Amino acid sequence: MQSLWKVLEKKLGNNFVQSQALCKSIRDLSQLFTTDRDELPLDYLNDPSLQKAYLAYFLPLNYTKIEKLVEFHPLLWKSFSKEKFKQRKNSKFTVVDFGCGPGTATLALLEVLKKNLIKMEISTDVEIHLLDTQEEILDTAEELITMLARELQMKVKISKHSSTDEFLENGPEEIDFFLSANVLNEIETHEDLSKVTEKVTGVVLVLEPSHRVSSQKLIRYRDSLLSKKIKIIGPCLHHEKCPLTRTKHWCHFSEPQMEGRLLNMNTYIFKNPRLWMKFSYLIYSKSDLFNPPAPVNVFRAIGDVHESGPKGYSIDLCRPNSKLALDLPRTLSQPLMENLVRGAKVTFDASIDAEEFTSTERIGLVPQKALPMTNWKKEEKVKPKRFARDTRPSEGRASRSRSNEDREEDRYEIKVSKNRAKPTPMKITIKPRSGR
Repeated sequence: MQSLWKVLEKKLGNNFVQSQALCKSIRDLSQLFTTDRDELPLDYLNDPSLQKAYLAYFLPLNYTKIEKLVEFHPLLWKSFSKEKFKQRKNSKFTVVDFGCGPGTATLALLEVLKKNLIKMEISTDVEIHLLDTQEEILDTAEELITMLARELQMKVKISKHSSTDEFLENGPEEIDFFLSANVLNEIETHEDLSKVTEKVTGVVLVLEPSHRVSSQKLIRYRDSLLSKKIKIIGPCLHHEKCPLTRTKHWCHFSEPQMEGRLLNMNTYIFKNPRLWMKFSYLIYSKSDLFNPPAPVNVFRAIGDVHESGPKGYSIDLCRPNSKLALDLPRTLSQPLMENLVRGAKVTFDASIDAEEFTSTERIGLVPQKALPMTNWKKEEKVKPKRFARDTRPSEGRASRSRSNEDREEDRYEIKVSKNRAKPTPMKITIKPRSGR
């Protein structure tokens, strides 16, 4: 992410966050995004002070979310191959950023894309199509992407489109990677999004804020795709109706913020380190090359462990059409409690038929052990990079002990057994994750 900070410093000036006026604009924009959402104008990025605030803080914040999602889903790169590009008339890797704003999603993709193109031995330039109704912000996005591509030594060709109709008429015939970041929460319907994604032959990534309204919009968009030939990469583990559709609940996730400079900015601007990134998302593939095995008796945890009556705890699991409640005893070990978090993949052994359970039935577990996906040690701290002349103390974050190559499909995968008549201790084993 150092390349992005260099670009932002060139654009905004060195030590840009030291400006008290900019800090106030960031706080004002944060309030408009949350408590004063109804007062946020659609063209807020045309306001010079709000645009600068977005570039300084919200761009790198959303950059880290998208970068993490792409890195945590290595399976998505199976949608591409060297042979596929050789057979095409246009051999360039085509990226479309729908509702691009200042190009946040494309900026986050570039460095990861470069690494994976090299890994797949695909030698090609990148063709980027930016789509946004605000022409002024299109110029800003083009400037930032050009600067970052220069830092990364990548060859890119950028085209700008100010309307969906113009894009459909003059845009590319095939789209390899389609990005949409924080757009559904700003538009009435997903009609335009559905039209543009018809041209996708690779991967679609849609990111939204973690609040209920935008997440429910994303769920409805996801359900509208079920009749089409798509393969969901994440977070869903099935291709049927979402159990949270039009309910008071919503599907969202949290990941620890590991970027030291953002932690420092949070403390400096908001007096709060804001240690967690929260978001909703959907990643799916339309590629004929992507054929992952269908998971059997595997469930996604769509909540954290919570108290359930006087006898124990509970965690909700996602399955087609209805969620499944999993009961946990109050004697559950503290390490396992810490590992049972929203987003986990829970796998039952072959002796359990999940379809036999009703939507209200609970399954009791008596686990013996579990291992976390990442080994965080409280005594090992990584100090975030400080701003120049910023002498105030800041809290570091525990370091991750695994490399990107070791990060596999999910937080962890739990395998359990069941005995309804007489509960017995059940062994929990954990498989390395292979994509989120």
